[in-house]
Amino acid sequence: MSAGLHMPPGGTARRMPRGYGMVPASVRAVLGAACVGGTLLLPLHPSPAGGKAGVLEAERAICRDVTLVPDSSASGGAYVRMDDGGSVSWSLDVPDSGWYDLLFRYRARGGEREEYLVSNGRRTAVGFGQCDGWSVHRARVVLRRGENTIALEKSWGFIDIDHLTVIPAAVSPVLSPRKNIRYTDALSDISLTVKRFGFRLDSISWHGRALSFTAADFPYVEDADRVTIARDVLWNLPPGDDTLVFAFEGGMRLEHVITIAQPRRPAALTIVAPDVGHGSCVLFTLPDTTTLLVDCGKSRVRDSVIIPFLQRHGIGRIDHFIITHYDDDHDGGDRGEKIKDLFSVGTFIDYESHPTGATFDLGGTTLTVLNSYADGHDENTRSLSFRLEYRGFVYVHGADTYAENQKKIMARFPSHLGGDVFYANHHFHGSTDPLYLRAVNPVIILLQAEQAIYARSTYMVKVREQFECARLIEGGRFLETLPAIEVGTVVVRVEGYGRWTYEMYGDTRQVVVPALR
Repeated sequence: MSAGLHMPPGGTARRMPRGYGMVPASVRAVLGAACVGGTLLLPLHPSPAGGKAGVLEAERAICRDVTLVPDSSASGGAYVRMDDGGSVSWSLDVPDSGWYDLLFRYRARGGEREEYLVSNGRRTAVGFGQCDGWSVHRARVVLRRGENTIALEKSWGFIDIDHLTVIPAAVSPVLSPRKNIRYTDALSDISLTVKRFGFRLDSISWHGRALSFTAADFPYVEDADRVTIARDVLWNLPPGDDTLVFAFEGGMRLEHVITIAQPRRPAALTIVAPDVGHGSCVLFTLPDTTTLLVDCGKSRVRDSVIIPFLQRHGIGRIDHFIITHYDDDHDGGDRGEKIKDLFSVGTFIDYESHPTGATFDLGGTTLTVLNSYADGHDENTRSLSFRLEYRGFVYVHGADTYAENQKKIMARFPSHLGGDVFYANHHFHGSTDPLYLRAVNPVIILLQAEQAIYARSTYMVKVREQFECARLIEGGRFLETLPAIEVGTVVVRVEGYGRWTYEMYGDTRQVVVPALR
């Protein structure tokens, strides 16, 4: 018996022979094209092993400080319960080095669970979404040919593990963002996050002409780089829309659309979402030339990023100041008082200023309150979510609402759901309803968050798998989610419906936005 495994009387362990396995029906539903006829496309050699071939039962793994629970609903008749401690570890052989999907059948009652996934010694946090019944979580890792070790270790704990299935992953490189804009009178570097998934980036070219670039490790995602093309290189590109070709080994090619635009005047409406880490702060310059600041981030970021940004752009007055709710990553930890002290603030609005459904003019735009204090039971569910419209263009601000709020919004405002830009609710940490995202049907999503998003099932599963992938496969207008940790400061310039653009700047602490005012 494995050390630390609490097994009731009668428990046994046995070895499984090498062989091709069948992916269980419980797992098949989430695989799509990765599962061909339900067949697991690699031989597995689990040790210790048990259950069906190719299915690595948790109760027959190397377990420490966990509890074995008999249960007829579990695939092998039992599962492992990880409470406030413990680990479950499997060993397996794979025939080739490369990327593999790890499919954990699990149950997380009462809330999301973050646990540590250890793959051949590389430790990362992963998020398992709340589920009262058995569900499947997919994690993607690099495995080497031959023997590998996969383990789940307690981070938050209190999760049930039934089994692990491993299949080869269908992967290809990903660029973030997919497009950008620079102006001839204010050229600056452009930066992208390149998730390579094992494909070496060989070159970046423009009309067959190689462009120089630099690459540095992007530490929050396995096998990813931060790629920068310097402003001096962009000088050689003529004005207009063009395409940069990213060529990877094996012939894989991806395109990044770059627009070199003539100097411009300020837009009627400009939205600036800086990289504030885990927090929230969005600046608007409104059609009547007044300013709106929504939240101000944590105190450290407020002082090092937001206040210098405002001062650098000559903004001494905040005509409208909204605090969506009083958590310290939104109100600076002082209910917005330092912003009020340093800047001349006109109208102040919070979640008790206007009831849900209120509509009013704000600087030449129309603002509708979608969620307010009376709609919740804590700071997050009470937070001020709103819809801001200008000449048919719609921005939807999710604040820190949850899926429960989104269901209410869908019921109350069936004709006011659509939006061009959606500001991610609760940094995509808390619950999100994919049906609400489909109802909003945004072109882009703004996401201010830190690396923890890669360990949250809301972002990794609800958003990326259930919304983004479906939308991109179906076609339509959705283009991309823009995590600030990957793209930096996002600037949206609006003249009206169908007449708006967006651009990104990598260094938030130094950026000067052209033609902001």
